[in-house]
Amino acid sequence: MEALIGIICYTDSIRSNIVRQVSKRGIELNVLAMSGWYF
Repeated sequence: MEALIGIICYTDSIRSNIVRQVSKRGIELNVLAMSGWYF
């Protein structure tokens, strides 16, 4: 993967799920939970 820098989501539970899915595929990617951000 060359074009994606990271993923930001709204809750820690969603972050945990995304981290699990990313790790399962062997991808290094920053995943942050930012509940104060408006998307």
